Amino acid sequence: KQWYQRRVRGQFIQEGKKILFETVMTVNIPQLDVNIPLEKNNYDSLNYLHKKSVHEINNVVFKSVLDAHVKVANVPNIHISINKMDEFHFGELVVFFQKAAVMSAYLLSL
Repeated sequence: KQWYQRRVRGQFIQEGKKILFETVMTVNIPQLDVNIPLEKNNYDSLNYLHKKSVHEINNVVFKSVLDAHVKVANVPNIHISINKMDEFHFGELVVFFQKAAVMSAYLLSL
């Protein structure tokens, strides 16, 4: 059910009215990264990902979704890229979103 709901939301973002914009965030240097191991029997047919890191795979998925939403579906996007996820950068994100909320409220005359 959750997979279906995410798919419907993705379809709405791509094919629905252009009333939304997306905010996506990437982390350049992950705190933890794992390489995909070789599966002896290749039951899932994913051995082509052997020796790739989860971070590398996430970046490919991110770029693919960004292309689909921005270039194909013309969905406005804000891309926030931080160097690493630590206390300092988390604090910077909190301040950024607080300022964005204040500016939105001001623009809406709230």
